[in-house]
Amino acid sequence: GSWTSIALASLLRGVYARRLTWEPHYETNQFRMLEKKQTKKLRRNERITKMFPLAWHDPHKPLSFWLKRRGMTTAAVIDDSFSLMLARQLGCNEGFDRYREVNPGASLRPRNDDADTARIAIQEVKALTRQVKPFFLWVHFFGPHGPSTVHPGVRLDSNSIEDLYDEEVRYVDMQIKKLLTALDGYKKPLATFITSDHGEEITSTYRSHGTNAKEYLLRVPLIARVPGWPSGTYDKPVSHIDLVPTILALTKTPGPRDLDGIDLGPLVSKNKAPERKTLISDSWGFNRYGRSYVDMVIAFDGKHKLVLDRRNHSFSRFSQDKLDDRPTSSGEMLSGPLMNALMGYIEETGGAVQLVD
Repeated sequence: GSWTSIALASLLRGVYARRLTWEPHYETNQFRMLEKKQTKKLRRNERITKMFPLAWHDPHKPLSFWLKRRGMTTAAVIDDSFSLMLARQLGCNEGFDRYREVNPGASLRPRNDDADTARIAIQEVKALTRQVKPFFLWVHFFGPHGPSTVHPGVRLDSNSIEDLYDEEVRYVDMQIKKLLTALDGYKKPLATFITSDHGEEITSTYRSHGTNAKEYLLRVPLIARVPGWPSGTYDKPVSHIDLVPTILALTKTPGPRDLDGIDLGPLVSKNKAPERKTLISDSWGFNRYGRSYVDMVIAFDGKHKLVLDRRNHSFSRFSQDKLDDRPTSSGEMLSGPLMNALMGYIEETGGAVQLVD
């Protein structure tokens, strides 16, 4: 998905977004995240800016729940900066023995620094590696998110929107390197995955995400370092939803059977596992009144992408080889595997975002 709330809810559960049950929360101009009942008691000069559906109480249990039940120690280090979308009090901490927030309870936009996230994560690594039990650690960096922050020592050639974003990415890479170095001291087999919840659309005047189904937003890196996996690149589409079944398989953890994702192990080890023909993604957004201003369903296969705009009931087809995201014409748009996958998903889920108060 093209928003954090969509992408992480699916990533942590291995289930497509429209299968989940979502609860409306409201972000204010003071960067508070409120439940609906709390919106009746706003602070002075506070107003609602946007409605965010969150799925932290969905019946599908997150990965941390299954790993903890298996007997692993589960920990998280979360920097959600000003959004508070991942705050403990909203329920994202389910299944975690320890859930450390780098910016807990922030009501005003703080200065974000991924170095703090890395430092606290390394503290957790030292504690986790001293114990006998296996562990699961989730570290969420926020730095590449807008607005851009200047970091001394990593400045690039200009102050363009693109260069400032590249600077943020370079800075978080430096902090991830520190964390990986700390993990390298662990003597037992350790699997590490690095990904991003969404991408970023960059123009000459702004950068943003969440408002469309462009490749810039939906195509993100997935880097895996897993004992027994060969080095190299797997060049066919995979998804965030594959992380849960992959980690469950690696840790030999019994889990749910209703996952949309698959174990990536057989694919990358070339054991001739069956490959999917299509994958699904979602994009939606709501204004402060809870009215939808974006509602898209996307089916893709690595070569082509079919987008249904549910607000005007129109279909568009795109080439995934071209990042300009200009629609391509095709007489086969209304038939074939992409249309079958997209319409099957709509029929199974009802199409609309499942909102419950």
